[in-house]
Amino acid sequence: MPEGGYIVTRLGQLQSRNRESEYLVAHLKHRDIDMRWKAARLLGEMRGQGIDLLMKALYDDDRGVRLLAAWALGKTKDIRAADALIRASPDENSDVQLAIDGAIQRLSRTCIVAGLL
Repeated sequence: MPEGGYIVTRLGQLQSRNRESEYLVAHLKHRDIDMRWKAARLLGEMRGQGIDLLMKALYDDDRGVRLLAAWALGKTKDIRAADALIRASPDENSDVQLAIDGAIQRLSRTCIVAGLL
């Protein structure tokens, strides 16, 4: 494939991934709770941009979005998520705070096992 064709293909993939991320972020506020949980999980599985969007969601006005973001970040095994969770703590909502604490504990166990801490 000519180099220009590769670049066009790669740009198309990146744009598609950006649209997917935006779609999932919008679904963090879906009326169906199952859709919200699935969107949070998928964002965490996307790594890079997905994790960045979840870290940003820790500051959303909607406590449900913050809770989902904390839960999903705790499952990522990404040290950046631990830093974001610590910065977002304490949260004014006790359920969100509980989710943040649980996510930090989950990440700390993961990071210790991986030798990152």
